[in-house]
Order: sequence, then C-alpha cells, then structure tokens
Amino acid sequence: MSLLKIGFSLMFWLSASVSYACQNSTSADRLIYIGDSHTVGTFGQQLTKNLEKVTDSKPIKRYGVVGSAAGHWNKKDNSSIRKLKIGYYCDGDGQVNGKAPKADFPTPTQLFQGAEPMVVIALGTNDVNSKCNVSDKTEQMAAVKELISQVRPNSKCIWVGPTEQPNDGPIAKNCGQTKIKAFVDNLKQTVSSRCIYIDSREIKLNGKPILPNRSDKLHYDGDLAEHWANAVSLKIQETVSPQSIKSNYQRPAPKVNHAN
Repeated sequence: MSLLKIGFSLMFWLSASVSYACQNSTSADRLIYIGDSHTVGTFGQQLTKNLEKVTDSKPIKRYGVVGSAAGHWNKKDNSSIRKLKIGYYCDGDGQVNGKAPKADFPTPTQLFQGAEPMVVIALGTNDVNSKCNVSDKTEQMAAVKELISQVRPNSKCIWVGPTEQPNDGPIAKNCGQTKIKAFVDNLKQTVSSRCIYIDSREIKLNGKPILPNRSDKLHYDGDLAEHWANAVSLKIQETVSPQSIKSNYQRPAPKVNHAN
C-alpha cells in the first residue's frame, strides 16, 4: 500500500493539525527545513517553534509536502513534487488544501542557494516504503545522495530520520521489519557522510520507541508528535552552540503514555 494512496485519508487529520499557517519567509531567514507529512503536521509545527529557540533563527522557512520522499526534492524543476496532489503542503506562505504545490514551488537548489547556516531535512518514511524492496543498496540511496549534494558547503546539514514502524502498520506489511531496519541503517550511513543524522528510532517514551498514534499507523498527533519534536530539538541543540541555547530551550515534561 503506497503512502500516496494513504495520503488521501489524511485530509481530516491534517486540517485539524495544521491550524496555523507556516511562517512567512524573508531574505533574512537563516534556516531551511524541508520534509514530508510529518513536517506539515504537528511534529513539524512543534519542531519549527523549537528550532526558532535552539538556533535563534526566526522566522524559519518550512517546506513540507505530504507523500514526499527524497526523490521528489531532487529534480532541477519542481514537476516531480507538484505531482503529489494529496492536498497539503507547507511553502512558507501557508497551508493549502486540495491542490498540488503551486507552480513556483522551489526546488532544493533554489532553497539551498542562499547563505543559510543550517538545513534540516526530515525525510525517510516514504523512502522506506517505496525503496525497501530494492536490493541494491546504492540504488536505494541514489536520490538521498543527490539531495544532500545540493546542500551548500557552508551550511550545516541535519537529517531527521524515520521512527520505528509498528508491526501492523502499512510500511511493515509492505517491507517487513528486517528490510525496514536494513534500509534505515543504510540511510543513516549514507546521510552521515555529509549531514548530522538524528535517528528517531532511538527516541523513547516510558522506555519504549515511539510508535504512530494515528489510526493509519503512520502518523503522530498531539502530545506524542510534540514529544518527538522536543526530543529531536534536544539532539539538534547539541550541534549548534550548546552554551548559548541551554537557557532558551529545555525539555518539556512528557505528557503522554506510550502509543500501543
């Protein structure tokens, strides 16, 4: 079952979880953040708020497209990502329902061409689902390598990898846990050659890996999504001037039980 098809069931969830517009972009922005449906939803909203504190970058350019994988962000034009017509994306101007990303939606080359000191990429869930059954490890990572190659040499690069997948979820049913692990391990190794990789599989709640708490067994909402974002923020803070940001951001107390 493809995440693109699953995406059409996300309309109600996203309409509830993206209740405020993405931050408007300006020439003074210092951080670019791109990703998939997690970036569009509650996780991305919370991570953006936290990143403003962690990096002292405000506003942050947040670009997310539901259903997107690394390959959608790699083209010299935006034709690939504009084919994702699930209906929600974040482009620095706001949330759009029922339309493909607009005609001037930027490519990574355009996004990364400035002098931003940091690029945050939160992708991998859709890559796992679409590439887990590809046996050639090099072929698995071709799009990922192309994407990270577009990050400017003077920019810090952080990649937020996917979380664990539940056994009864669509990705595990498509791939199996062995292939999921192999793919994400390959992703981590590949990305680490250029970017700092944050392994979301290592994020715990009550001693257990966080698992999706939405009924589609793919997505996170509410306090659990915020917990994920807060944990990622703390990992990011270790890479950007820890002494200057410790007073700005502290881990909120967990408010949720582990999702079964």
